[in-house]
Amino acid sequence: MNNKRVALAVLTKGYPDIQSYKDIIDRNNLIHQNILSKTELDYDMIIFHEGNITQEQMDVIAHHSQPTLIFRDVRECGNRLAFDDTRNKINPTLCPPTELSEKFPLGYKHMCHFWSIDLFEYLSDYDYVLRIDEDCLVDRVDPSVFEAIIEQDVKFAVPLICEVLDAPEVIVGLDTLLSDFLAKKGLEMPLPYSTIKAPNTNVMMVNLKFFREHQLVQDFLKEIDDSHGIYSNRWGDAPIWGIILYVLSGEDFFELSDTGYLHGSHDHYVNPIQYTYEL
Repeated sequence: MNNKRVALAVLTKGYPDIQSYKDIIDRNNLIHQNILSKTELDYDMIIFHEGNITQEQMDVIAHHSQPTLIFRDVRECGNRLAFDDTRNKINPTLCPPTELSEKFPLGYKHMCHFWSIDLFEYLSDYDYVLRIDEDCLVDRVDPSVFEAIIEQDVKFAVPLICEVLDAPEVIVGLDTLLSDFLAKKGLEMPLPYSTIKAPNTNVMMVNLKFFREHQLVQDFLKEIDDSHGIYSNRWGDAPIWGIILYVLSGEDFFELSDTGYLHGSHDHYVNPIQYTYEL
C-alpha cells in the first residue's frame, strides 16, 4: 500500500473575492481533521483550477487550510489540454442539445469532461485519486476504508449510487453510442440499458492505473470524446462512469454507505445516519 501514489483532488472555480473560497477552505480543513490526520496513506492534496485563481488567493487559501496544498492550473499542466473550448461542438445527429442541456454552462461541461476523460492525463503520476468536490463537506468517514480499498485492489468506490443513469434530456444518444461501440467490439450488453445506474461522483475513489490501462474503457472514452456528447448534450461524468462500471470494466465496485457528507450546492446530506427507535 505504501508504494501507491494517491491524490486527493478537487477541481475548483476561480472567484473575484476571497470570501467566496470559504467552502473549499472548510472542505480542506474537514479533510485534514477527518481523513489526513487519521490515516497511514500519504495523500497529495491537489487543487486543480482554471488559471483564474490569483497567487494572492492561493496564499490565503493555503494559509487558512491545515493540509499542505498543491495548486495546478489545468491550462498549464499535462500534455492533454483540459477546458479546451474547441471541443464545444454540436452533434445534431447523435446527441443534439435540449432545453435542459443548454441550461448548463460551458464550464460545467468542461468539468464533466475532466472527471471522465482528462483525469487520466492530469493524474498520470498517481495510482489512485480520491475526488472530493469543493462543496462536499465530509464529516462522517472512517479513513481506514480508503486504505482497505488500496489493499484489496478495489477499482472504484463511491458513497452513493443513484437510482437512474441521469435525466433523459441530458443523455440523448448515449445509448446509441454505447450500442454501436459494443457492436464494433463484437460484444453484447450484459444487462438492459435502462437498469444502468450512475455513481454520485462528487465524492469517489478511482483506481487510475487500472482504468488507464483498460483498453476497452479507454476506447469507449475516445468514442465519447469524438462524439462531442459531453458538450452537445451535457453527458455527465456520472452516467459515463455508470456505463464504465456496469457494462465495460467487468469489476465490482464498492459503495461507501457509511461515509456521510453535506453536498452544499444541492443542499443535501448524503448518507444520513438512520436511527431506529424502540418503543
